[in-house]
Amino acid sequence: MSRIRDIANLFSANTDAATDAEVTAAIAAHNTSANGHVKRGNTASRPANPSAGDVYANTQTGFIEIYSGSTYGWEQVGGIASTVTGVTATDTGSGRAYNNGSASVAFTPGTVVGRSYTVTSSPGSYTATGSSSPITVTGLQSSTQYTYTVIATNNYGTSAASAASAGVTATTVPQAPTIGTPTSGNAQASVAFTAGATGGSAITSYTVTSSPGNITASGASSPITVTGLTNGTAYTFTVTATNANGTSSASSASSSVTPTAFSGGNQSVNSIYDLANAMVSATAASPTSGGTLTVNGTSLGSYDYTVKSGNQTVSSFVNSDWFTTTEDTRSAFIAVNGNLTINSGQTFIPSNRKLFTCIYVNGTLTVNGNISMTARGSNHSGTGNSGGAVTAGNIRIINGTYSSVLNPQIPSSGGAGANGVTPGAVTNVGVGGATGTAGTSGGTGGGGSGASWQRNTSASTTSGNASAGTSFSGGSGTGGIGQDQTYPSPNTRVGENAGTNGGKGGDASAYEPAHGGGGDAGGGAGNPAGLGKTAEGGTVNQNKSSANGGTGTGGVLIIFCNQLAGSGTISANGVAGGNGSVLDGPGGGGSGGGSVTVMYQSDSSTATIQANGGSGGSSPNANGYNTYGGAGGAGTARKLALV
Repeated sequence: MSRIRDIANLFSANTDAATDAEVTAAIAAHNTSANGHVKRGNTASRPANPSAGDVYANTQTGFIEIYSGSTYGWEQVGGIASTVTGVTATDTGSGRAYNNGSASVAFTPGTVVGRSYTVTSSPGSYTATGSSSPITVTGLQSSTQYTYTVIATNNYGTSAASAASAGVTATTVPQAPTIGTPTSGNAQASVAFTAGATGGSAITSYTVTSSPGNITASGASSPITVTGLTNGTAYTFTVTATNANGTSSASSASSSVTPTAFSGGNQSVNSIYDLANAMVSATAASPTSGGTLTVNGTSLGSYDYTVKSGNQTVSSFVNSDWFTTTEDTRSAFIAVNGNLTINSGQTFIPSNRKLFTCIYVNGTLTVNGNISMTARGSNHSGTGNSGGAVTAGNIRIINGTYSSVLNPQIPSSGGAGANGVTPGAVTNVGVGGATGTAGTSGGTGGGGSGASWQRNTSASTTSGNASAGTSFSGGSGTGGIGQDQTYPSPNTRVGENAGTNGGKGGDASAYEPAHGGGGDAGGGAGNPAGLGKTAEGGTVNQNKSSANGGTGTGGVLIIFCNQLAGSGTISANGVAGGNGSVLDGPGGGGSGGGSVTVMYQSDSSTATIQANGGSGGSSPNANGYNTYGGAGGAGTARKLALV
């Protein structure tokens, strides 16, 4: 420095020696780009206000750097962009369409910055490129978790990939729901649908929109009721789903329905639900005779109806408050626009047989007692109390799929009736009656056959055939048959068959002329009951009322409610066959169980739902001949969710 100072003194305006500061300033003034010199120093000492093209020797990195302007800053000459660090991703699902999610990926550039950066997802390898952090990646699949890596590229090459970010799940608006089948009411329609995927964020609501009119209604689940419609106008409906990110695209349009005000008279509807839903908003009405009823193109006789407004509690059941006294050829509809509570100890049951009973509760149905169609199956053969046959047909309960059941219905034909039984040409033997076939898919059960026995003879003795269940009734059972010694002529004896279409139970038959003890044979259950018979005291086939079969068959019960509660029983059971007595008196066959379908939007109940077949009549079975009557087949007992 002393030599430099000496040189500086030669040029100094003062006679004194130049100071260190003057010397440093002189050197700095000389070492400029303008004089062809390169500035040097560590990274922090780069010039504060460089110009594009300035050169800097970075003593910290060992590289020559060129300033490429504010966009790219200082770049190493011949240096590949450094690997970025600190990669973080954030879901940006707001307003994004289903399966087109996005994420914002932020990162910190390395020492040698890139001219561009590329983000890549895993899985899917979705990519996006930008010049700086953050970069948005789109096209992501909803509800899928992704990690991201970043590479940097400059004029000299591409960096290694960064470490992967933490996983982030892509969210979007929901998938569009799948439209179901709407059902119409009075100035309203209930629209069912199946929810789509959530889009990764919980669905908060669904909205149904009508066409025409753009009338909307919202709810948390299916179905949603749209009110304010114009009766007589055909409507279709679409539905959307909404979550925190926005609203889905609309579903396809539903089939059309036309709301109609209920006013009694003849009715032709698509389903039982459609008619009951229309009734519930009608003016309150005491039990009233309606007109003919056609459902989904099938004639189902005639109907009666009762409409109740407001909450109802049954603490002392009175038939005339709820049902007419018509029998066999008419169904019963009961619509309650409010809650319905059946108190413990009460049995809600029509006093007369019905084709079927439908109860619609626009509120909570609480069953702590019993709602019953036990022994109320219709004799629709034309031999019932009201005369006039009604042909069984499929009863379409509702259109659509509910609890995986498509278009739930009561089929016109239920379980088959049991065939009669025979010991064959064998002496001193008995055969128990056969059980009726169970109903399936909403069907009722078939009737059971009576037992058969023979003693001191090998003449064949066969009980009669029971009848099948129908959409209006479980099948009827047949009576037991027995003989001691050969019957005069014909020697081969066949019991009476049960009446079809919920008709009369088969009568029993007993023949024992030579023994004073005799025996009783039980009749089959039905409408009316089959007669019991006795051979007691040497008589032949005389009526014995104590051995009559039970009166009745399992009926058909359809219930709709918003919420099901309570711990009672909902039943449509068959009735037992008549009991045999004395020695091996054969029992009669029971009648088939009916059909119970309960449809609900929510269920907090512990209620028992049953459609059991009636038991076969008993027998003393003194000689071990196994002469019990056959049970009726079980009917259908089911609950289906109205969603």
